[in-house]
Amino acid sequence: MSRVFRFPRWPLPFVTAIVLGVSVFAFRSPGQDRPESKPRTRPEGKAPLDDPRWKALARSRIETCQRIVDQLVSRAEAMNDLASIPELAVWSRRLMERKLEMASTRDARIAAMREHRLRMRQLERRAEDYAKTGQCRESDALQAKDFRLEAEQILLEQGVDPDLRDEPAAAKAGSPGVPPSPPAPPR
Repeated sequence: MSRVFRFPRWPLPFVTAIVLGVSVFAFRSPGQDRPESKPRTRPEGKAPLDDPRWKALARSRIETCQRIVDQLVSRAEAMNDLASIPELAVWSRRLMERKLEMASTRDARIAAMREHRLRMRQLERRAEDYAKTGQCRESDALQAKDFRLEAEQILLEQGVDPDLRDEPAAAKAGSPGVPPSPPAPPR
């Protein structure tokens, strides 16, 4: 009597997951790593933008993005870490983009970009503080730096000097945007 070899079933889920994961990454387009590679601005002269329903939806999207950013900040404050640096940066950028869609003047567009840059600058500072105290990885601080540099690049592309320190009034008033500095490490 000969024995028939049977392949064990336990590796099947792992092999399936690997094949699916590889196929997802293999079929991604090059710009998909950062889907919002260029800030969208309001198209000029389009009739739907003057539609009150469109404006109501756009305002609702701005409010939703703002709430998401606020909740991410609150969660980071409550847990005393910056585990969601990329998520916070993405939603901050989406908030900026929603504001750009509604902006009717160049000053309003620049204000939206500066608010985003301020959030990214504050996030970078907090991430550096967390990295120094060992509460996050140095790579997290570098990610935050990259997001800040990207925000400055957006301003520069619009002909605005990103080094100017004239931040929006709301940001000066201490509006929420990033978690507080980390507590001192225990001694």
